[in-house]
Amino acid sequence: VAAIVDIGTNWITHIKDGICVNAFWLNKPQCCWASKNVTYDSYNNPKCPEWFTWPEIFNDYNDGFGEYLISYIFYMFWAVLFALLAVLLVRVFAPYASGSGLPEIKTILGGFIIRGYLGKWTL
Repeated sequence: VAAIVDIGTNWITHIKDGICVNAFWLNKPQCCWASKNVTYDSYNNPKCPEWFTWPEIFNDYNDGFGEYLISYIFYMFWAVLFALLAVLLVRVFAPYASGSGLPEIKTILGGFIIRGYLGKWTL
């Protein structure tokens, strides 16, 4: 479960910036890993022909306000979409998963029983 969460969060982080044209399920390092045309800029950031940022997909290369606006819109779109998905999953399937959970775990460790809190849906 931890591996799936780690891979998923890494993919979600990179999809907000761009997409791998050949395989959308790959994040940026995985997309550029097998490419023979990878170059690196001054910040050790890989640039490869298979990875496209959102302004590049919409043919906006002018490095001006249009590129910034498209990047901002897609970043916010993906962030809000994934946040709404998380909210819906918690509201529908696991209401016990809302909040931090630390007081509940302390209560359970103290010997009290909270029915349904450590169930499969909360996981």
